[in-house]
Amino acid sequence: MPVEPKRIDPLFLEKLMAKRAGLPRCEKHPEYVETLCDPCVQADKGPNRTVQMQRSWEDVRKAEWFSKVEERHQYARVDHEGAREWSTKVRETPARGRSLLLLGEVGVGKTYQAYGALKRILWQEKRFSWVATDEMTLMNSMRPRDGVDSTSVLERYQNVDILLIDDFGTAKMSEWVEEKSNAIISYRHSRVKPTILTSNLLPGEIKEVMGGRAASRLAEMCDQIAIKGNDWRRSGQTGYGDPTF
Repeated sequence: MPVEPKRIDPLFLEKLMAKRAGLPRCEKHPEYVETLCDPCVQADKGPNRTVQMQRSWEDVRKAEWFSKVEERHQYARVDHEGAREWSTKVRETPARGRSLLLLGEVGVGKTYQAYGALKRILWQEKRFSWVATDEMTLMNSMRPRDGVDSTSVLERYQNVDILLIDDFGTAKMSEWVEEKSNAIISYRHSRVKPTILTSNLLPGEIKEVMGGRAASRLAEMCDQIAIKGNDWRRSGQTGYGDPTF
């Protein structure tokens, strides 16, 4: 019998995100984040209200980012000219635009540039939906199992405004994996939804690994950028830890 998912109070979720982001606490009520202090908001309600506490969009973006992104990628910054130029264009119309495919050897900084580009697009007052994951996690989340509506999970990846898939093409290929990949790529291709992908595959290997249909759509929908350089991880120059959001 399917287990109905537990519903989470949106306000509770935003408070949790704000707490994880390390936002300042209220001086009068330190158990609350300053911009989410219920007692202060309630005390200020009334006919003579002169001040209304509102969460700034910057606080909301930071809270969401730090709660949804792994620590290693939280401080990524896009400094590759091509990736930065792409993010500038998509930033104007985040829910509709070209996609980005970053190709290169292991450890050259594809993931760093991908998360940096995503963060740059997100850093604006307008709010939209986004998901950042890697291909293995994405595929595992869609596998049929008790209590999970696989169709709803697939539709989430299809419909989200911006989707980031790291290590695209690394999941062990099977008919099922190819079907799900095609379902996501084809849907987002037809609706011009921005997608950020990173892959260790060479341009000529995408067709061989992912199939001709996915390769054709990726070629049409993506700006393909080759990231070159030495292995950041081996050199110790990962670029992570920059405190600037």
